Amino acid sequence: MKNKFETIDEALCEYMDNVGRRTTIQRGYNYWAASSLGKCKRYQTLVRANAATYGEVNYAWRNAAQDGHSSHEWRQKALEDLGIMESKELPIVDEDLCYRGHYDLVVWLKGKLIVGDIKTQNNRAFRARDRAGGIDPCHKRQLGSYFYFLKRDVYPNLSGAHLYYINKNTGERQEYKVFFERGFLTDVINELKSLNKHWEKGILPKKEVDNFCYICPFSNLCKGLLNKKDTTIKDAVQRSLSQPASTETK
Repeated sequence: MKNKFETIDEALCEYMDNVGRRTTIQRGYNYWAASSLGKCKRYQTLVRANAATYGEVNYAWRNAAQDGHSSHEWRQKALEDLGIMESKELPIVDEDLCYRGHYDLVVWLKGKLIVGDIKTQNNRAFRARDRAGGIDPCHKRQLGSYFYFLKRDVYPNLSGAHLYYINKNTGERQEYKVFFERGFLTDVINELKSLNKHWEKGILPKKEVDNFCYICPFSNLCKGLLNKKDTTIKDAVQRSLSQPASTETK
């Protein structure tokens, strides 16, 4: 069988590129992603606006992400075999708030219906999160959105939420029962409303400086944009198209 690939890794990298493109086409750019809630609103807006990202394609990170997906699959299959799985890997969409999420699983635990989110982390991230208090604030926000919409629209008897962290280097696990006060869930909805307000006006949210900046794919673009309340989304996208072409890294 003739093909263009010289190495196994080259073929696998193209596969990951294809998966990414299919996911983007399927999800489109009409929604705010549950997985980005809690992150800088400017970042979330640039993602939805399909601003160009340039620089190195981190295939090491993509490989790690694929391995994380695989670890989800066997655990979900195990819960199905045990007869406690209610549903898994289904989208959640709210058209009014332009929200889209994709939850990992809903299971029965001691007679109660629980939404669960599985997070795989390397050893350094696992230790850092543990030292910082155990639950990543963005992960809690993501899971909170799942809980809110699932309880409102699908499972009115949903009674709880669990975050399940896995250290992919050592096999260690940490599981947290997560509780959401009414004010917390209201704040999640208000974040979506704020994002929609900026989107409708065509105005880019101001930069929120945090630890995410150093890995943000829009960091170079953001540095060249004025941190003003009247910077337009259209201008940011046009500026993104004038950046240097991307390169690849392993």
